[in-house]
Amino acid sequence: MREDKKDIDDNQEYTDHNQNEVENRINKLYGISSPLDKEPTAVYDPEQINLIRKKLFILLMIIILFGMLFIFVILNPLRINSKKSNVTSDNNISTGNQNTDDVDIDDTEIPLGDIDLSNTTVIKLNNIIEFSLSDFYYVDPFIIYQNAKTTSSQIPNNLKMYILQRSEEFHNLLNSVNFEQYVSTCNSEGIVITEEQMNTVILKTLGPDVSFDDNPYHLKYYYDDIVPIDLQLVKKDNQYLLTCTSSTSNNTIEKYLQQKFERAVKTETGIELYHRIVFIRRDGVYSDANFNNLITNDPAAQSDDYLTKGSLYKYTFIMDQDKDYYLSSIELVKED
Repeated sequence: MREDKKDIDDNQEYTDHNQNEVENRINKLYGISSPLDKEPTAVYDPEQINLIRKKLFILLMIIILFGMLFIFVILNPLRINSKKSNVTSDNNISTGNQNTDDVDIDDTEIPLGDIDLSNTTVIKLNNIIEFSLSDFYYVDPFIIYQNAKTTSSQIPNNLKMYILQRSEEFHNLLNSVNFEQYVSTCNSEGIVITEEQMNTVILKTLGPDVSFDDNPYHLKYYYDDIVPIDLQLVKKDNQYLLTCTSSTSNNTIEKYLQQKFERAVKTETGIELYHRIVFIRRDGVYSDANFNNLITNDPAAQSDDYLTKGSLYKYTFIMDQDKDYYLSSIELVKED
């Protein structure tokens, strides 16, 4: 049974302990371990030391070259003109089994029934609903999982923008307004996006019943796939202005969710994606976003074990007249 949380200001030691527990849990989920103790340093004569230094220098240059090659080959698909999202990019928390080696398969006519997770349309749709670890410094998606069903129009505006900015349509729009040239310097007044352009992206991504208020929205973009740039999107006089801005992230992550992409299904009206989800905070792993049903509070618990006990959520995408798909709802699936 959980104990009542003590007052943080009165008990700093308890707070530090809990914060360390969250960090240790996150580190364990992503395979990060404590560094090994260093071995005693051997004693060499000057000639041996010079030889070792030369070898280490050569090894370092090789590592740097391979590192540059890795960045170019692996991270390059995250560029703005790719189908994967650049804004708020990071390693996905999902442990799904999609195989991106087969993304070139022809999926223009998808038959009814189960779809391979390597299908290009499935990958594109899944990109906009999977949360990355860094996203939790900027948004709190828990509200969309606290009800049995949430339609796209009921999603809070900041989360709508999160979904919107990860869509292929949004990145095509940024390409059309030379956005990457602007963020290379951030030295002008910004990029203007017309209301018509933005409404088209909203329609294609979230459907006809969705609108945004005039509040400023914050985005994160990775220039050259490496340098993070904070952005602000503001609507004014029937147009949107996108500018560089200062960071709006939180300093710590108090809770987050972990997803596993399990299934994709083609229906008469669109495509359904199914995710197994658990909700994690400092006192344990839960199967619900309201933290009522504890799965485990063991810091050594493995994700492969507790993810199977998470809740199953269905993301429904409706096919429009152009045979594109927009997110219609997120719904908890009742299981026996």
